[in-house]
Amino acid sequence: MPHYISADMNIADEYHWKLKLLFGLWNYTISYRNIKYDTPQLDLRDTKIIFEDVFGQQMLKVDFPAIKKWQISALQHWDSFLIPDSEIYLLFEDFDVKFNANFGITDEGYLKPVVYQTDLKWGRSDFFHENWFVQFISFNAIKYAMVMI
Repeated sequence: MPHYISADMNIADEYHWKLKLLFGLWNYTISYRNIKYDTPQLDLRDTKIIFEDVFGQQMLKVDFPAIKKWQISALQHWDSFLIPDSEIYLLFEDFDVKFNANFGITDEGYLKPVVYQTDLKWGRSDFFHENWFVQFISFNAIKYAMVMI
């Protein structure tokens, strides 16, 4: 299955991101080249699907320990002399998704899931950068974004 997923997703090996700071006064382009994806180790055996009756509605509870381990690496380039080019790694380890939902039906007759609760556990996922200061800033920005999600 991991080979099918990586082949089916048509994953890019290059990405460019424009970062605007202070309402567009500072503009940076961050480029990622030579992006490499390890084969993900998925943990599908421990998936739990539970049907239960909550407040008179049929609910579906799913616990999906999605990714045991998956590493993505790339070469990062900022168009700024302050941050040198470096290699970065993004590691997803013990990533777990839980959600509660029920289903309605659309006018066309398709199932429409209504999600009431989600729980994302990032496990031992981490971000690595060759420059310790950029790693510190990026790691905390990612953690803050995860809290917001």
